[in-house]
Amino acid sequence: MTTVTQVLAILFLVLIAAAAIAALSIAHRQRSVSPLGLNRSAAAADLIALEEELNYAEALAEPDSVTAANLARAHRELNLAFVDYNRQSAVSGEALSSGDADAISARLAIVREILADPETPRGNSVASHDTSVIVNTQLAPTVTTGSRVFEVTLWVLGLAPGLIFMWQKQQVRNYFVALEQRIRANAAQIDVYLAQRAQILANCPGYLPEMDLGLNDEGRNEDGRNDEGRNITNGRIDRAYQEILARAQGAAGGNGGVISPELKSALRADRTVQREITAARTLYNDSVNMWNRDIFEWPAKMIVAADAKLTTRPVFVGSRLGTSTDLTRSR
Repeated sequence: MTTVTQVLAILFLVLIAAAAIAALSIAHRQRSVSPLGLNRSAAAADLIALEEELNYAEALAEPDSVTAANLARAHRELNLAFVDYNRQSAVSGEALSSGDADAISARLAIVREILADPETPRGNSVASHDTSVIVNTQLAPTVTTGSRVFEVTLWVLGLAPGLIFMWQKQQVRNYFVALEQRIRANAAQIDVYLAQRAQILANCPGYLPEMDLGLNDEGRNEDGRNDEGRNITNGRIDRAYQEILARAQGAAGGNGGVISPELKSALRADRTVQREITAARTLYNDSVNMWNRDIFEWPAKMIVAADAKLTTRPVFVGSRLGTSTDLTRSR
């Protein structure tokens, strides 16, 4: 009997040691910094932000232009960076390897270079022109064997540790449900303002029916969310605004700097809605960035997020249009 007790005690200690090593290893990987200067959650945020900037820029670009071609090349590089990220996350679930981090860093540098100056012809300067890359840009946390060993060990240590962790996971589930509702409310507010802005521009003197304001079902998820298409819609609305503004500037220049009262009123209304969109964007992106960070936070949040198959969400990119002439102040 004594021998059996000793064996069980040794096995118990070995299990505790294995769980401790697994927990320390995962925690270390969570804190580790790759050559990108980013851990997994920060790398995911970087990829998502650039993806949405490209969506916006592509919607704003003229078709068949040098800018559109450069942005298409940038999107292919970004897709390959997503491939590098997903391949590594499927292996460890917690950290980027130095090799994949270097590959992602190189591709993101190309994307940023093109976004900074999309109008310059680049010939064959882009590293990869693979047009067959199709990836799911929604990044998801994964739970490794070490995390499962950690959970089992809590129950082995006693009823109290296991129940406490179970309670923590339930609190995390409630937290994600509440955060989901907040994100949806903030997103709905943005969509309302985008629809208002589209209506203002559609009724604006100088608007042409062939202008695509993007108010359709493109990018909607299975549950009706328009997360992926929101920046595309915003880009198309901004493009229509830019074209209307260019026509208005031309008309004002040929009419002694005078624009019609109707156009002046429409442009003022558009500026007001743009300010509302900016405010709503701040609230939405704060919530989304919190979500994207928290689903990768080990242990409880990452385990709950992985079990619930939660994924990252896109941020909303603000308009980057400017004009040297404020036509609303024209006489």
